[in-house]
Amino acid sequence: MRDEFIQKGKSNYDLPPMVLWNQVELKLALQDLSKLFGIHGDMELDNGNSFSYQIIVQFPTFFHT
Repeated sequence: MRDEFIQKGKSNYDLPPMVLWNQVELKLALQDLSKLFGIHGDMELDNGNSFSYQIIVQFPTFFHT
């Protein structure tokens, strides 16, 4: 019975659009998204602290506008 269910399974589904599989892809995607909001920071310089700070400080401004 288990084999019957496995054979009926289909793997033709789409992945969500923002699925990223490694840190390099994540960092590149974040840099592209952040440019839209005027956030420019180096994630490698201080383990991303300055980049994260800019997002935390500037997010409320963008959210309210």
